[in-house]
Amino acid sequence: MKIRHCFVSNSSSSSFVVHKSEFESPKHFNDVMKELYSLEEELKDSEYGNGWGENERTWDIENDYILVECYYAYDKIEKAFERAGVDLDKLKKIWIDG
Repeated sequence: MKIRHCFVSNSSSSSFVVHKSEFESPKHFNDVMKELYSLEEELKDSEYGNGWGENERTWDIENDYILVECYYAYDKIEKAFERAGVDLDKLKKIWIDG
């Protein structure tokens, strides 16, 4: 497993982890959660219905950390963060390949 601190555009199997404290406010964090739930609902009847991650995962939250799989849906994830008012490029996160 490789851990990177920036997005690697040619790596479709990336996922990232971000801590709740990295969001500007609790509202931003909660809005991202809502958007991720909505994205899951939106994609449930698509080819990504079982998950858009490499292992059919989508995203998860544990101990105030969010893990987001980006295998097939980085652009949709980025837009979900934008709708929540969060710039994914500026958010401090750890990228994980593999």
